[in-house]
This record gives sequence, structure tokens and C-alpha cells, in this order.
Amino acid sequence: MALFSLFSSTKFKNLEYTDKKRRKVTIQKLRIRKIENRCKNMFMPIISVADAMITKVYSDGGMSYITINYKDEEGKEKTTELVLNERTIVLGMNGIPTSEAVLAEGMTVSATFSKNMTRSIPPQATAYIVVITAWPIQEEITRGIILKVDRANRSFILSNEEDFSSVIQFNVSDETMILNRFGRPIEFFGLNPGMRVQVRHANFTTNSIPPQTAAFEVRVL
Repeated sequence: MALFSLFSSTKFKNLEYTDKKRRKVTIQKLRIRKIENRCKNMFMPIISVADAMITKVYSDGGMSYITINYKDEEGKEKTTELVLNERTIVLGMNGIPTSEAVLAEGMTVSATFSKNMTRSIPPQATAYIVVITAWPIQEEITRGIILKVDRANRSFILSNEEDFSSVIQFNVSDETMILNRFGRPIEFFGLNPGMRVQVRHANFTTNSIPPQTAAFEVRVL
């Protein structure tokens, strides 16, 4: 049986099951365990994380990518870019397989991915399983001055005009709407240091320095 055919062979339901150690687990968790165990048996080193926050989603060359922030076993903040291919399993909150197209910035997920990573920043790894555990949190509005623009990683650092000592890094995805002062769409390269902008964004930030969050809309003021 193929590695990931476990999810397509039967209808996937969030039913409870008592395992050999008399622990109550859902069918969803049981099958995730089977995938993880099969990866280990095939000598595929894996990392499994919970409560990871999606901070960036984009597609390139027919591949989908999500950037997640999470804490490792030592409690250290980590950022990893996951590559979603045709073998990646994405599960909704109801435990039913779904498309990677539903993944959005601000979602909380559990993820199982390869321990073999690139040396890029952030490192890239192949995703085996992504499970949605919470939908995006509510939005907030922040106004301020752009201090720095990172063209390569499509992000910019903003000084909050309500507290100029407070800075935030906003990550821009393909879904982020960028508007000029007349309300017309512009490209990311139209943003420059010194501009005063209004950002509609997720109301969470990472624990990194500076804190990061996903921008949904950037409007030049």
C-alpha cells in the first residue's frame, strides 16, 4: 500500500477508538500515527509539531508553500517553510481530507514534516501531514512608517505611529492587497521606506525580534 493511501481507502471520520494501551484516540489521530510510524519504518526522519501558526502562504511553479512558526521541544521559537506536494495530506478541523488551497495566514495547525531541511532562511522541508486546528484570528489595523523593505522575502518593517518604539515585520503573500493612496492596486515593489501606510493584519504576532504577522491589506496614506 502506498504511503499516503491510508486516507483515501475509507471515508475519514472523527470517531473515537481505544488503542492497545486503552487510550481514547480519534480515528484522525490514529491514522496520523500510522503515517508517522510508516515514515519512521522507511527511515524517513520526521518532526511533528502542534499549535503552529501559519504566517505566510504562497504558490510558485505549481507548488504550494506555507511558513509556520512554532516552539520546539526546548521551547525555542522556530520558523520553517513547508513544501506541499501531491503527497501531502491536508486535513480540516472535522478530520476530513481537504485541499491545500484552504490554508490561510493566521490558521493554527499541527504538522508532520521531514527533518531534512535546506540551509535557507527560513529552512524548507517537505510536509507530510498538515492538520487545521483553528481558523484565522480576528484582524487589526496598524498605521505607521515603513522603515525597511525586504524584496527577496516579501516583507517590510513598520514603526507603529502610536508608539514609534514599537516595530512589526509584516509578511506579504500573493493574497495581500496593496493599494496606493487613491485606492488602486499596486505591486509590492511600490512600497518603499519612509512611506506612511495602513496595514490590515492578523491580530497575532510571533515571539521573534521584531515580532512578525501576516498582512492582509496594505494601503498607502
